[in-house]
Amino acid sequence: MPHSRFRPSSIARNARWLAAALAALVAVLLRALLQPALGDELPFIIAAPVSLFCALMWGAGPGALATSICLAGTLLPALPPDVLNRDGAVRSVGFSMVLVAACVLVARVNALRRRTDNPGATVDMPLVRWLNAALFGAVLIPATAFVLVGWWTYDRALLASRETVLQRADLVYQHARRTFDVAEKLTVEAALLTTGDDDLIRRHESEARQRLTDMLLGVPSVVNLNVWDALAIPVVRSDRAIDPTVTVADRGYFRRQAEQDLGFDLSEVLHGRQTGRELFNLTYRRPAVDGRFKGIVAVSLNPEYFREYYRAILAQNADVASIELVRTDGQILARWPLPAQGGTRVAADAPSLEAVRRGESSGVVYGPGQGAGGQRIAAFRRLEELPVLVVVSFDQAALMSGWARTMGIVGAMALPITLLLIAVTAIARRRVQLEQRAQHELHEQMRLRAASEKHALEAHRRETLATLTAGVAHDFNNLLAILSNSLHIQNARHPEHAAESQNAAMRRAVQSGTRLTRQLLSLTRRQTLRPEVIDLRS
Repeated sequence: MPHSRFRPSSIARNARWLAAALAALVAVLLRALLQPALGDELPFIIAAPVSLFCALMWGAGPGALATSICLAGTLLPALPPDVLNRDGAVRSVGFSMVLVAACVLVARVNALRRRTDNPGATVDMPLVRWLNAALFGAVLIPATAFVLVGWWTYDRALLASRETVLQRADLVYQHARRTFDVAEKLTVEAALLTTGDDDLIRRHESEARQRLTDMLLGVPSVVNLNVWDALAIPVVRSDRAIDPTVTVADRGYFRRQAEQDLGFDLSEVLHGRQTGRELFNLTYRRPAVDGRFKGIVAVSLNPEYFREYYRAILAQNADVASIELVRTDGQILARWPLPAQGGTRVAADAPSLEAVRRGESSGVVYGPGQGAGGQRIAAFRRLEELPVLVVVSFDQAALMSGWARTMGIVGAMALPITLLLIAVTAIARRRVQLEQRAQHELHEQMRLRAASEKHALEAHRRETLATLTAGVAHDFNNLLAILSNSLHIQNARHPEHAAESQNAAMRRAVQSGTRLTRQLLSLTRRQTLRPEVIDLRS
């Protein structure tokens, strides 16, 4: 029929889809209004609870529709937030798929609860549905908000920790840069000072040594300064007279400079053969007019100087796990705390070294901590024109401890309020359900009472009719008896008239009246119709 398409159930189904669409549009507008505060972060902070609410109230389909509308609003370039320029479209689509799955789950759980919660009730009151939605919302909305806020603040905390790591790395880099700038300047000045004939310099060694000593005044990072000729024999040194029998021909830093001009080069950490002290050398090839190898100038730097500085930084910054001065080949020049088990190299697959091999001069990398440590975040910076970099490592758990404390405080404040809302909503829902059940029982009792009264009235009516019928039947039966007796007497007195057709018609009338009387009496259950004996075997 034409009017069937406008049935109330059809209107209700269309209304829930329209309500879900309107709720999603409101969520999109609210998120756009929050753009100045949130930026492009948390695009679904409003959409998630709205979609779950729609799924709870009207089913999985409206919830999925609300999610789709919110996703479309997120991906539209004209509406904030703008996730396309941050390569966030894939993340948004993935989150939407998860949200649709959550809507389906919520709708299924709610449908199952409605079937099992009160199977005796035939009507689900709108107030109960809203209270169910409020109960689920008291759980879902705070939980969703807590997760989304935690996600957002975690992202912000990661950005803040990255900035902190870069700042500490820049501080350590500036210290290393100043130290090596001084060492490079000393190396160049010593090379220019010893450009003359080596034998002549040796004859005036005391004067040359004094000049080198004066150059090193107020430079605590330098152990000494040495000048070596092409045969690795000392020409002059800053701290004592030379020993012609000492040679560094077997040292790697000397051989590398002898093979090719490396500019400034760094040795590994070693122990000086004359000083016995721990040091590493910044080497520079001595200039020669003809370009031949004339020897090297080596400024011996003290690793303990760097370690003391690193120790002071760690003492003031508890979140810093370690600071390292590392050659690009992985050789550790200085580190605090000291390497575990006396190690002298970092792992070849260390993230910072891999980044340097890729040509990066600075950055932030992530990797596992040493020993039983957890995840580490490290910032590195390579010193220009030197095969060395500084690496500042942080324990990521320590960096994120502030975020964890904040979320713990938020959770501790939100949990009692959430539990209170759940308790109040559950109590109200229980009372409404009890009232609904009582009303249902009352309506059922009223229905049974009305049915009983109807049956009683019908029985009374039948009893009255039966009494009336019985009276009529008895009176009619009496009349038939008189008629039958009179006919019998008439036939007995005048047998010649017994065979007449009128007498036969009267006898048939009496018999028919008798059968009718029996039927009327059987209706009143006071006489059976006609008892007969039957043979069941036949």
